[in-house]
Amino acid sequence: MATVQLGNVVKTYGAQRVVDDVSLSIADGEFVTLLGASGCGKTTCLRMVAGFVAPDAGRVVIGEKDVTALAPHLRDTGMVFQQYALFPHLDVAANVAFGLRVRKVPRAEVERRVHDALKLVRLEGFAARLPAQLSGGQKQRVALARAIVVNPRVLLLDEPLGALDQKLREELQAEIKAIQARLGITTLFVTHDQGEALLLSDRIAVMDRGRISQIDTPRALYERPANKYVAGFVGKTNFIDVELDGLPDAHGVQALRHGADATSIRLRSTASSATPTAPGGKRILSVRPENIEFGNHHPNHLRVAVEQVLYQGDGWQITVRAGDALQLQIRSHGSAPPRVGELLDVGWQPERSVLLDDAPAVRH
Repeated sequence: MATVQLGNVVKTYGAQRVVDDVSLSIADGEFVTLLGASGCGKTTCLRMVAGFVAPDAGRVVIGEKDVTALAPHLRDTGMVFQQYALFPHLDVAANVAFGLRVRKVPRAEVERRVHDALKLVRLEGFAARLPAQLSGGQKQRVALARAIVVNPRVLLLDEPLGALDQKLREELQAEIKAIQARLGITTLFVTHDQGEALLLSDRIAVMDRGRISQIDTPRALYERPANKYVAGFVGKTNFIDVELDGLPDAHGVQALRHGADATSIRLRSTASSATPTAPGGKRILSVRPENIEFGNHHPNHLRVAVEQVLYQGDGWQITVRAGDALQLQIRSHGSAPPRVGELLDVGWQPERSVLLDDAPAVRH
């Protein structure tokens, strides 16, 4: 059963359509992330679910109820904002209890539920503190407790970790996922951080210019992107301009050509998100840096020169060039990286690359 549904929603500000005919269905208990660059429409979609923004067209459904015209406090949602939005004059317990007081919950039940919520976010001893006495991570835990204490049907998270440092951000990522799984609460999460989205989500909707380019599981999104935008936004990748060289064979293997300094380099790919075309059609091959290895033992291999070697703690980022036109990034975990200027072979298996269309795609 779908807990949240956006049906062909549209939102325009002036001459700009910031949300362009978006449809999205979130299952009961599912953790779905809206991922994209600033201005792509992801926060506007979240705020339409919350009731803070009214769509110009389309509808919002929570459970079996059309809530498009309902006020935010009538939608059975809990919201966590990036900047905490705590009341500075209220202590932690009063901040968490605010939604329960508005709902006129009996005092004894308020105290019990506030205690349980603070215990869930590991702030049992902080009930009497004011927000000014808390760290950024503690403030965000209070905001999360305030959102879940009302037992909402849907939890909405608007870049809640964006103001935190990396170490604290990683700690809270794990906590949010654990709490969401424990409560089984349907969650819609907004972020521009693709690593965060891959870590937390059951499914990710990648947004671009007001539309959903692709919605899929984290693994499918990373390994089988629908188009060039998704491949480039979710993780790092190498793009190679190619031309089709004949039709796929009986095993679905597509032969390709890449011209580098008038030398034809033959490549193959068994996976494709591209629209089939006649031989000679131009396409883009996406190969992740970690899928390229040193040596000439792979079906796809190139002779390259090493241009740069950067140490990244858990491995090496290596930039190589084939001829003058093709530059590739390689992710290596070897203990002895190649030297700058060294000539060597690199390659990858056909199934570890994806043939893409350059044009945007919308995949639900």
